[in-house]
Amino acid sequence: MIDRGFANSLRVSSSAYLVEHFSEYTNDAFSEQGVPVVICARNEEKDLPATLVALAGSSREVWPIVVENGSHDKTAEVARKMGAHVLRCSQPFKMAALQTGVRELDSLGRLNEPVLFTDADSLVSPTWAETMSDAVKGDELMCASGRAVVGHGPSAVADFLGTLAMDVQDLKRQACNEHPVGRGDVSVINFADNKEAIDTYYDINPKFFIGEDDMIFEIMEKHHNSKFVKIFGDKAAVLSRGDRFKKATDRILCVFPGWQEHLKRLYIKDYKGIEPNKIFKDNVEL
Repeated sequence: MIDRGFANSLRVSSSAYLVEHFSEYTNDAFSEQGVPVVICARNEEKDLPATLVALAGSSREVWPIVVENGSHDKTAEVARKMGAHVLRCSQPFKMAALQTGVRELDSLGRLNEPVLFTDADSLVSPTWAETMSDAVKGDELMCASGRAVVGHGPSAVADFLGTLAMDVQDLKRQACNEHPVGRGDVSVINFADNKEAIDTYYDINPKFFIGEDDMIFEIMEKHHNSKFVKIFGDKAAVLSRGDRFKKATDRILCVFPGWQEHLKRLYIKDYKGIEPNKIFKDNVEL
């Protein structure tokens, strides 16, 4: 997992400082031939530079694809300055942004290889990209999820409880022989040029964004018998900030039944009219 001392230094550094002092480093590190990493970023000017600096330290070359969807800040500008490939999504919803990134890779003939996904406020370790991509390499449709570690949230207790709850959830799925929990900040899909699976991905309601990561895994399992891998340990772990969680209770409530409605309350100001449960049901049935 990423060194917490380094992570802390990135967290406390301003966006302007990181862009000024690390842009040359990140531009040199990123390569279009690297492992593609899709990052949805809406109003993430403050957090995105730290995410890109962490990605630049990967043991395997990466190609960050930042999909800016409805920002009112300089998200796209800082992403370009730091060497990311920047796309614009006309819809503010995360699923729409994910589909925009995947479509871009599809147009470039890059869906025959692993596609990684993380968030604009998450910090990955140097081994993250290599471990995640190796877990699903091959010519079969596969999905994998790593370990999300809550870091630098509203309280140390909430961070610990949030991480513990997610670990228990992962272990429970494994014990029940169910597909791993899809986590948007630490997941990978190898579409393996499976056109039917790719079309299914595009058919998901683009307005979906609460629980979209786990829903994608469920759809791939139900409709395409996808193979799944759960990567335990710290090699594929990320430090996830969760910038919507302003209070300790926000983080803790998200691991109990009814978490979708709790998240809805956190997002409703920016995303009006969201009905996550209905959208989830509609998409799984497809």
